[in-house]
Amino acid sequence: IKLKSKVAFPDCACKFSNELTVVVESVWSGTHKGPRELEPSIVIPPTGKAMTMKAVQICEVVGTKLRSVRHYLDISSMLKQLGVEMVYEEKDIGTKEAPARLETKLSAAQ
Repeated sequence: IKLKSKVAFPDCACKFSNELTVVVESVWSGTHKGPRELEPSIVIPPTGKAMTMKAVQICEVVGTKLRSVRHYLDISSMLKQLGVEMVYEEKDIGTKEAPARLETKLSAAQ
């Protein structure tokens, strides 16, 4: 198989360090039965709704020791399934400020 990058960069080489990076994809699922803290000032009260959420963990290993773990969750998908919408004030758009409030859209069955 001829790689396009090898044609463009025939002397291209990849070197690996003594470190190992492991990427794990997972799917979390559960029922929202307790408060869920997003930030100290943002807590979602229990909705009783089920959710599934994709996630990725990136683990860095040096020798036989775990150096670091970064966990990325699809929080947006979780909030949508729980019927929660983040509402931002116009002044906070484009900043790292927390949303002004959360709005929960409950179904007619609740």
